[in-house]
Amino acid sequence: MEENKRVVGNSFEEKAQNYLENLGFQIVFKNFYTPYGELDLVMKKDNLLSIVEVKYRKKTDISIFQSITKNKLKNIEKSIRFLLTKYPKYGYFDIRVDACLIEDENSVLTYHIVENILGDF
Repeated sequence: MEENKRVVGNSFEEKAQNYLENLGFQIVFKNFYTPYGELDLVMKKDNLLSIVEVKYRKKTDISIFQSITKNKLKNIEKSIRFLLTKYPKYGYFDIRVDACLIEDENSVLTYHIVENILGDF
């Protein structure tokens, strides 16, 4: 079950990456693992480093926007600090945490990009 969930997750991270590349972003890291968790996508555009949390849901009564918890945001922040320690050259970029929310309603995918979900980093 967990392996199938990971395969589905990878598939939608790939879709999100392609969507963002069509908006002019370039991939820096995909599935960047840290002691605090995983950063799904790290993308750049000009002097912006966008840390992207990818979420996929079939259309339900529960908002997809509720799927990113405060604890998850804290771990993303710690993971970014880890990334910047390991790759200090990215410390010179403007850093923003975004979410790419993908909803599936009857096999029709809708992409929602929510910028700056962490506030000022």
